[in-house]
Amino acid sequence: MDEVLKVIAIVALTSVTLLVVYIIIFLSKAMKVINDATKNLDKITENFTVLKTRLMVTLDEVSEARRDISDLKEKTLEHLNHWKTTSEKTNILIDNVNESATKVKETIEPYERLINRSYDRIAPPIDKATTVFSALFKAIEVFGSKLNSRK
Repeated sequence: MDEVLKVIAIVALTSVTLLVVYIIIFLSKAMKVINDATKNLDKITENFTVLKTRLMVTLDEVSEARRDISDLKEKTLEHLNHWKTTSEKTNILIDNVNESATKVKETIEPYERLINRSYDRIAPPIDKATTVFSALFKAIEVFGSKLNSRK
């Protein structure tokens, strides 16, 4: 029976030894996996930090662009209001000029009619007088040339 116990002890010790060797191999592989996982996590963390930094910079730039766009919007609205005011004042000025032009035209029309009537009354007699004087001067000229040709 001693021998059976010795065989069982040897089998048990061999099993324990194999189990310990297996655990050592498993733990060494597990350590390698854990080290690889740690390296990968470090890389992921580093990449995440870089990404976070870039994202913060981008957010700052977007925020700055938003402020610039807001300022531009305010200035554009202000300028558009100035243009609107200027346009309204220009329209009022144009209306005033049109009214003044109408009044001046209404004031000048009677004088224009008077001048046209006066011209219509004076022009025909002046045309006739001009024709008569022209004919008279031609007759005097012809008469003078006939007298000069007889001498």
